[in-house]
Amino acid sequence: MKNIIFDMDGTLLDSSNGVLNSLRQVLIDNNVVIKKTISKKIIGPPLRETIVHLTEITDEKELDHLVDCFKFEYDSKGYKDTTIFKDIDVMILSLYERGINLYIATNKRQNPTRKIINMLGWDHFFKGIYSIDSFGSGIKTKGELLALLVQSFNLEDCTYIGDQIDDFHAANYAKLEYMMVDWGFGAFINEFDREVVLTPKELVLSLGNK
Repeated sequence: MKNIIFDMDGTLLDSSNGVLNSLRQVLIDNNVVIKKTISKKIIGPPLRETIVHLTEITDEKELDHLVDCFKFEYDSKGYKDTTIFKDIDVMILSLYERGINLYIATNKRQNPTRKIINMLGWDHFFKGIYSIDSFGSGIKTKGELLALLVQSFNLEDCTYIGDQIDDFHAANYAKLEYMMVDWGFGAFINEFDREVVLTPKELVLSLGNK
């Protein structure tokens, strides 16, 4: 195992409180009717897609405004309400000390992603930290992002690690091995018919056997 790409939200850290509180506040401030439950299950997809899911709004200008409002709310204070899952720091250090190249590929935007990584002091552990907007508007999906990273850095012997079925599909698109973890937000994880890793310590042991 030479290279590992991690999903971020739900895999390395729990930013749900900041994301959900920021979303809720923005929708309330703009008098928007919330038509779906705001819960951790909505964490993962791109922001605009999440707002459409919660509100069923289709007007592009209104969506643009809500997206901008959320960015301001979350990037100024919401991102600070982020915690890491138990033993994740130990896991990262262990993999880093083995000489494995670590990357992040996330649907979260680059600005709050960088702020969170800096806040946690994780900068030096990762060779690259990439978001859905890292390459402008050319990348639309996480699968495309993964494929670009694999091609750009010639990432052989590479595994993508995430907590969602969508992460599995993204890995397949990029022709990567995939490992599903059980400690994240994991919507529909019970539909995943392959091995699921239960703890960060188990993940380190599993990767040691690859």
